[in-house]
Amino acid sequence: MNLWNKLTSLFSKTETATTVEEVKTTVATATTSETKETTETSTVTPTTTPTETSTVKCSCSDVFVQLCTEAGVSRKELNKVNAATLFDEWYDGVCDEESVLNAIPALKNAYPSINAKLTGKL
Repeated sequence: MNLWNKLTSLFSKTETATTVEEVKTTVATATTSETKETTETSTVTPTTTPTETSTVKCSCSDVFVQLCTEAGVSRKELNKVNAATLFDEWYDGVCDEESVLNAIPALKNAYPSINAKLTGKL
């Protein structure tokens, strides 16, 4: 999911617009009847805050696949035995890395085909 987070962060950045304001002021002097007009230019750069934050919600099978690929099991091997779908149907716990990692030994006992793909890696 790190790659996904990097990609979404690239597109979620907003560009800051720079606004240039010209202010004309008229100054009258008390001793003469002349008026003097000056122009000041100032640059205003607004600070931008994201108005909408998008959160990417992962399913438990996504966490499982991420843990497997980090351990050296290819997605192709996981797809051969339909591991992500089987895990999603089998697992009904908390979807964090630690909980999913603790559930993998029981998953390997329940599905010998997944055990064969994960042996020696998880």
